[in-house]
Amino acid sequence: MDVDLFKKIFEVGTIEHVNITGGEPTLHPNIFEILEVALANNREVLLNSNGFNHSRTFEVVEHAGRLGGNRFIILLSIDGMEETHDSIRGVRGSFSNVMKALEQVYALSKVFHFSIWVNSMLFDWNIDSVIELHKYLRENFKGVRHSFSIPVYSKPYYDNKDKDLKPPSIEKVKKLMKYIVTPPLLAYIDAVNGSRCFPCGFGATSAFIDVDGDVYTCPYAFDTPIGNLKESLLGSVWSQKERTEQALRLDYGLGKKCKTCPLTCDLMISAEVKPFRTATCLLKHIGCFL
Repeated sequence: MDVDLFKKIFEVGTIEHVNITGGEPTLHPNIFEILEVALANNREVLLNSNGFNHSRTFEVVEHAGRLGGNRFIILLSIDGMEETHDSIRGVRGSFSNVMKALEQVYALSKVFHFSIWVNSMLFDWNIDSVIELHKYLRENFKGVRHSFSIPVYSKPYYDNKDKDLKPPSIEKVKKLMKYIVTPPLLAYIDAVNGSRCFPCGFGATSAFIDVDGDVYTCPYAFDTPIGNLKESLLGSVWSQKERTEQALRLDYGLGKKCKTCPLTCDLMISAEVKPFRTATCLLKHIGCFL
């Protein structure tokens, strides 16, 4: 996405949270300007990175941290310890590089007071390695938040090409939850059981905008965009009847994939907006916290 198109997102005014992802966003030729625009118009900006080019990651994070301070979050993707992470990423040395990035930005965070998250993609075969990573982070990087994502089912990829990259079983997730319990993990268990109850704010409090400016209420539940920023202002796209109808379906879990949706990209924002529903879902899993 070019800078001018990115700027059009903020014609609606201040946005609470922007998540910049890719691809690898630190390699975007205009990433510094994009971050400047984002931090000038938002209360919180999260930048995803694989940390492979650790010197570039440091350079970008230093710029954003200096500008945004505690309004900036860097998220590094680490899918387990060395052998596991390198296997998933398909490049030997990936783990070594991202750990260098983590060490560098961790030191930098003490100066600029931004937050660091580490996100692990969970598969059925990497849970033990993720647990080992979690222990390592807890012992060596105090204050770094460890989050988790689940691969979204895609028949052309997960079903036909690489059967090792299948989502984890409930038993494997519960093994991880002996060390850390988070709402996204609980939501995944619900999704596997076809009974997801945690709130979803896509289409109401959140949206997905792709590199070409296409705007989706939810890219998982609906295959077609509701508009494009090259053709309309975001405010105009957001005021459409189609957006309202899709948001209601998502809110009440009426989309075809909602009850089995493993995505938790909006969960923490939705939890703040709908605390009662979130609390109800947490009570359902009270045994996990005891």
